[in-house]
Amino acid sequence: MFPCRRRLNWSGAVALALAGVVLACGPEFPNSYYAMSDGELLAAPEGFFAAEIARLVPAGAPPHRAVNIGAKDLRMHTLEIDIAELIQAVSEREIANPDMVRWNYDQSRRSLEKWVDLVRGNQESKTKEPL
Repeated sequence: MFPCRRRLNWSGAVALALAGVVLACGPEFPNSYYAMSDGELLAAPEGFFAAEIARLVPAGAPPHRAVNIGAKDLRMHTLEIDIAELIQAVSEREIANPDMVRWNYDQSRRSLEKWVDLVRGNQESKTKEPL
């Protein structure tokens, strides 16, 4: 009975010795902290969560604003935004016939919207006539 207890004590001592080798603070913990006195180590600045969050608040108003649009009008709103961005891009690129490009895109998007309405079971298309 005693030999088993000795082996158990010996294996426990070896396990505890090996457990001390594990790095508790990670490999990047500076060795200079070990040489510091308690006063120097405890003199580190305290972190105040509320003060750190206050630093993260943006200085001014956000560059974009939220727009409250109903679910039914959302697709029409994105269509209008797409056409406005297309007009801006076409004018920046100096394309020869910008009105034709806009009209073709407008017709394609509106036919896509009508198809989506039909697929969803909504036989009455809610899209507007071409601009």
